[in-house]
Amino acid sequence: MSEKAAQIGWYVTFLTKSIIYSSGILGVGYLCWKYLTPSEEEMRKRMNIKSEQLAKNAAQNTELKRFIEYNAKSDRPIWDVRAPPKESK
Repeated sequence: MSEKAAQIGWYVTFLTKSIIYSSGILGVGYLCWKYLTPSEEEMRKRMNIKSEQLAKNAAQNTELKRFIEYNAKSDRPIWDVRAPPKESK
């Protein structure tokens, strides 16, 4: 076997082992992700969040955002905080 063939054989062996090991690592990572990550339904059961609570939080966040935007647009000093006028619906 010539020296060139020995170098090529070493390279092929190294490349084959690298592909096998990296595929194994990726495969184990994928399987862990697939089987250990809970679904959205399981997460909601664990967190015990009700849709009414989510709607309430969304309404509070909207009101808080409106409050902050109103005071940010004013020319008053930062310590002079006022509630925005009520919107008529």
